[in-house]
Parts: sequence; structure tokens; C-alpha cells
Amino acid sequence: MERLREEVGSEQVSEKYRQKTKDFTRKRRLDFAKVVILMLSGHKFSLQNAVNKFFSGIGQVFEMPTASAYCQARQKVKAEVFVHLNEVLVKDFYQLYEEEGEVLRWHGHRLLGADGTRLNVPENEETKKVFSLHRNHKPAPESARLQGLGIVRYDLLNDFGLRGALTKAHYGENALMFEALWSATQAGDVLVLDRGKASYYLMSKAIQEKRELIVRMPRGKYQIVTDFLASDKTDAVVKLRVGPRTTTARQVKVEN
Repeated sequence: MERLREEVGSEQVSEKYRQKTKDFTRKRRLDFAKVVILMLSGHKFSLQNAVNKFFSGIGQVFEMPTASAYCQARQKVKAEVFVHLNEVLVKDFYQLYEEEGEVLRWHGHRLLGADGTRLNVPENEETKKVFSLHRNHKPAPESARLQGLGIVRYDLLNDFGLRGALTKAHYGENALMFEALWSATQAGDVLVLDRGKASYYLMSKAIQEKRELIVRMPRGKYQIVTDFLASDKTDAVVKLRVGPRTTTARQVKVEN
């Protein structure tokens, strides 16, 4: 938390990640750093109780703002500040703990996972421009929900997220993983992925860029995998061949 306070307390970060140049320029109870740290702390309580607990913790009992003031203040913060802070923490973690030999690895490799989920998002005119409405089995209009697709690249052994992304719910997890999260990996990483992520393109890209893969393969998608599952074998070394006239073949060729 101390590292976060230092970062969000810097004038450069405040200038870059406030909505307007005039925001947080006057001396107030809720400055940029306090608002960001309050948002990071999560809200297991009502907003007012969360604010009260935070200001009590920093010894400013008689300077507690209202929940309304906090709501207004957090509207002045750009969401990108949290992406920046996560990048800072990830960099510091690997640099500092690597020197002390405390970064956990599997046979010398980082063990990384990635998974996505649909999230309900607040519905207003701004979010409707970015996200999409989805309905369940009920025909009633109130059954529709504005949803987004969230996905996180995660260091499985060290228990923290390297990078996350959020977009329209109907966007493909694989496409989002390559576009937004691939740069959070590096040569030598072992990517542990579920069967929904298995693709020729993924395997080709991993080989070319020296990532290792552990992927749960789906039934019925690859004949050679289906044949293996029907056999008595417990392991096998096989070659997966891409059909020459498919879109996937063209993607793999571009990657190679």
C-alpha cells in the first residue's frame, strides 16, 4: 500500500489521470491520492462507512467527507490510472522479489493462466455505446442486461493479475487475449489454458514467440485428439495439421 501511496501521490500521475486539468487542483479533504486508494480498497460496507473507516485509519476523524462528495470526486478519476498502477506493481514485484529469490516459478518458468467472464455493467448512455445488451431465456424487456467481457492474465504461482481487459460481451475471448494480454507474456512463460482457448493459431504463435503451452483439448475438434481419447494410451507425441484452404491456415501462415 505504501508503494501505491507514493505513486498516486505524485503530481505527474495526478495530472495524467484526472478527467480535467482543473480537477484536484484545490486543497480538499478528498485529494486525488485519497480517492484512488479509497477506490482500490473496495467497498464491503456502505459508501459512507467505507469513507469513515478510511479517514479513521489515517487519523483524520474530524475531516470525514460525505459519501456524496466521494461519489463526485471519483468521477474525476480516469479508469486508466488503475492499469498504470497495476503495471507499476507488477514491475516492482518481479524486480524486487527476483533479487531476493522469492518469485515462484515452475521448473524455472512463470506459470500463467487466462480466463474470461461476462460482467453486468451499469446501464447509461455512455456505457451503451461501448457494451451490448444480452437477454436470458425470459422474453420480458427487464431480463436484458448490459454486459461486458472481462479477461485477466494471471500469475498462478505468485497469485496476482498481470493485466486485464474489458470489452463487449460478444467479443471472442481468444481475440481479446491476443490483442490485449499477449504483451503481458514473455519468452519462456508457460501458459495454462482451458479448452476454449485451444486453436492452431495459438499453438503457432506460441511456437514462434517461444511460449510454452499446457492446454486442455476439447473433444471433437481435433480428430487426432479424439482418437487418442478413445485409445488406451496415457501419453503420445502427435502432429496437428491445419487444412490448407481454411481461414485458420491463412492465420497460421501469417504468424509463421
